[in-house]
Amino acid sequence: MKILTYKNLNMGETIINFLFLLFQQAIFFGFIFIYVYLDYTVYIQKDYKDAGTIILVIHNIVCLVINFFYLRAVKNAIFNFFTYEEYKINEGKLYYEKKLKLFKKIFCLRKFEINLSDIDDIFILPPKEFYHDRWTKDIFAKYTEYFKPCKRIKIKLIDSKEYTVCNYVKKREYNKVYAEAAEAVFQTIANNIKDFILEEKENYKFQKELVNLEEKYNLPLEERYNFILNKIIDEEILFVARKDGNYIINGIYDAIEYLEIFKTIYFEEVDFYLFYANLLSKKENQDKKVLVGFNGIDGKEVTMSKLKDDINEIRDSKSTFLNN
Repeated sequence: MKILTYKNLNMGETIINFLFLLFQQAIFFGFIFIYVYLDYTVYIQKDYKDAGTIILVIHNIVCLVINFFYLRAVKNAIFNFFTYEEYKINEGKLYYEKKLKLFKKIFCLRKFEINLSDIDDIFILPPKEFYHDRWTKDIFAKYTEYFKPCKRIKIKLIDSKEYTVCNYVKKREYNKVYAEAAEAVFQTIANNIKDFILEEKENYKFQKELVNLEEKYNLPLEERYNFILNKIIDEEILFVARKDGNYIINGIYDAIEYLEIFKTIYFEEVDFYLFYANLLSKKENQDKKVLVGFNGIDGKEVTMSKLKDDINEIRDSKSTFLNN
């Protein structure tokens, strides 16, 4: 299993903003109690019960609405800014987990799994845009604005389903150089996450192809023989080795290059038409033995003339199919 972990890159900035957020929320909680006390003493105790009740309700609704936005910002901070993300890849699947470590305990707040073969593409999304007026003038709104999550990576699947991950927020910087440098750091990390997933997807696909090739090279002799000849004709390339004075003929570059069964055999890549003209078509080679589809244990032994006839038969059948 391979694991990549992503953590908040601006934790110091996040902690400072979070403390300001809690301070402001505490102030508004205090306002609620003050309004309750004042409304009760000024209106209700002085026989303005109906008017006092209405004013009390209005004051508290306003304060509760404001506190709702603060509570939501606190929740967003805990669930998105103080968490870390793990991307795990194992046996062709991506396992995503967003975790929070609190009081030496780890809580999993979100998780999903995706088959790597289902991933269509991965996109890095643009940075969060702050409202300029809010950030520069409205001291009460800028902290709730800061803690709105901004997920910067989108994983798109073949069936068009999408997952967004990797929360990243950086306050607006007036120093352009500093802002660009901070974004460049994130882009590097985001690309590392993207490359990690896509490279493992390609690697898994390649490993599956190698398993399939190994299965092909372990087919019964006749099936293996026909498979190799078809591949040689389609790809117009074959791989030739010598053993005990005879030729070994195989096909498919990835099989020759990466399968363990061929690690101890030196194969030379040969153009099909050159092989056909220089070896198969020469009369003195007709009775020479050729081992086709050799897998380290066995292969089909035929003469050059038989190999030529079988190749011609397959080529003729393919030509007939195309013409039809």
